[in-house]
Amino acid sequence: MTTVPKRRATVVRGVSAGLGFAAGVGSAVRVIGGRTGFWAALVALACAASAVGQAGGAGGVREDFEKAEVGPLPASLMIIDGGWVVAEAETGGKVLELQSEPVVDGVVLVGPSMKEAAVVSAKIKAGKSRRAHPRMGVGLYGVSGVKCRLVPARKTLELVNGEEEVVGEVAFAEWKEDVWWQFELRVSAAGDGWVAEARVWPAGGDRPAAPQLSKPLADGPGTGRASVLGTPFANKPVYFDDVVVGTTIGAP
Repeated sequence: MTTVPKRRATVVRGVSAGLGFAAGVGSAVRVIGGRTGFWAALVALACAASAVGQAGGAGGVREDFEKAEVGPLPASLMIIDGGWVVAEAETGGKVLELQSEPVVDGVVLVGPSMKEAAVVSAKIKAGKSRRAHPRMGVGLYGVSGVKCRLVPARKTLELVNGEEEVVGEVAFAEWKEDVWWQFELRVSAAGDGWVAEARVWPAGGDRPAAPQLSKPLADGPGTGRASVLGTPFANKPVYFDDVVVGTTIGAP
């Protein structure tokens, strides 16, 4: 689908990609001994991403990739792991592509840092092979936050908290390959606590009135950026589009 060469991406390279954008908003990065100061770059990129995110207000920050160049990701996104590029979609337009190699848990952070009530939504499409299925989802509050993750190999939809603690799961056999699916993860106040709600449905279809999966968050919400995530176990790319992050997007 894309002619961009495959590569392994790390958080350091994601930070480096954002330096030009950060400089454009007045952030300075100190270079020592020919190497970019890591922490200075990280702070600069975080400030830049927050500036982009705040422009969207409570209604959400949207990334549809149409203004991005094909190739490396725009500086507003931060790669944690995986081979990520902006690619041309087969039907026109542009999408975010998690390449088929390396086969790792790919993660990209998007939007501003969020705390308390938050929601992330994205369209995701992937293929399967004869014996392997991909894994995909969206998350809130950084790499160690809460995630809505679809696992077609086990026909389940999961809520994952922290690194790999599955706090809830429900049967989900509807998934079909090479079709866009809408993912939504919402965290909101509920009485004296907080609850995470996950929804997945065919893109363009009716949003489920009730979440397929809902669980209280014992430790409350965290703080951090939203994420899109995937694992290309089938050795096929995973595609993402129309990523929206905010506090009030979609139905309440």
